[in-house]
Amino acid sequence: MATEYRDAQTLDWSSDNGTVRGTKVISWAGLDGDDKGEWAEVGDYSDRTVQGVGTFDSASLAWEGSNDPRCITDPTNASAFPLVNASGGAAIALTAATQGNQVLQNPRFVRPSNSGGGGSTSLTAYMFCKKG
Repeated sequence: MATEYRDAQTLDWSSDNGTVRGTKVISWAGLDGDDKGEWAEVGDYSDRTVQGVGTFDSASLAWEGSNDPRCITDPTNASAFPLVNASGGAAIALTAATQGNQVLQNPRFVRPSNSGGGGSTSLTAYMFCKKG
């Protein structure tokens, strides 16, 4: 299956809508096969936690990060997009909906990258961001 780039959607900008100020949640829905999410610019949010929900069917949901703004204009240049590490130091690669990770680095741009799933893979990736 060809890689598709799934839109990033901001679910919640914290303002006066009764949520926690200085936070937002971003989601990427419909990740299957070898899909990647579109880049989200989150440099102002230094505290981040990621999670994937849905049917994994052997998929691995990794997180990529970059400070290079060319990632927006050339999303296929994989060498510019290293994997983002969890607070324990290992690259984030979620394989079940019960997993979640705090992100160690603070790259300006991030996106989820799905790989290795079977035909029933259907994931939504979430990132909770808090200004630090």
